[in-house]
Amino acid sequence: MEFVYEDMDQMSNELLKWKEEYEKHATKLQEVQRDTQEFLKPLMDRLERVDQSIEEQKSRIQAEKALILRNEEKISNLLDKCATIPFVRESGEREEDRETDILTIVVRRVRNLKVRLKKEKK
Repeated sequence: MEFVYEDMDQMSNELLKWKEEYEKHATKLQEVQRDTQEFLKPLMDRLERVDQSIEEQKSRIQAEKALILRNEEKISNLLDKCATIPFVRESGEREEDRETDILTIVVRRVRNLKVRLKKEKK
């Protein structure tokens, strides 16, 4: 019976030792977590600013693409109108039945550009 009390004392001392060990490591863990958060805060703030900047750039890009498409449509409409206007040569001779070579090239290039823009949009 005497050994039982000694064993209980040893077990109580060991339990106390492990509780102290636990408290020591729990405190150390909290310190490390706090230090980590303090270290990461400037980086997280910078990351947030970069994310905001990316979103702003995406918005600007989208607005520019929309502007390009609107301008392209205006150009296309103007070229279509130009194609129907008779061309007068310097000599005074009129070409009413056909488009000029230059105008044909410009119209083709604009249409090709239109096709490329639509493909890039997808």
